[in-house]
Amino acid sequence: MIVDDDLIDQQWAQRTLESSGLIDRVICFLYPDEALDFLRRKQRPAIDVTFLNLNMPRLNGIDFLEVVTQELGAGCLGSVTILATALSHADAARAFACSVVEHVITKPLRPEDIVLVCEPETWRQSNAPLQLPTYLKANRLDFRMH
Repeated sequence: MIVDDDLIDQQWAQRTLESSGLIDRVICFLYPDEALDFLRRKQRPAIDVTFLNLNMPRLNGIDFLEVVTQELGAGCLGSVTILATALSHADAARAFACSVVEHVITKPLRPEDIVLVCEPETWRQSNAPLQLPTYLKANRLDFRMH
């Protein structure tokens, strides 16, 4: 599931996920309240992975996570990855303060991000270093260890 109010970023993420071959079906929402309505349905597909924009106008990503976990439980979102256009250490710390957040990634979503999120064991077993731009290395790796 992708929840992102920026249609261009959402479409990019959707195409990247679909072309990876690791995701069977991608469900997209422009606004968190629409995603929340979908999650509240009794008859809906299970969500394995959620990519959630951090800063959105109606309800930011962190507030969305709080509502979902309180109402529906943490498990209904699967593995949660926060997406951010610009990522500060404060944003990353705020995102990782949510117990359901497993990854924080700057946009645009890249194929190596999908492997890290969807097949972490494959990535670890490959013994290949994840090729990240220099500006991302500190944000992602420093906060993952805390």
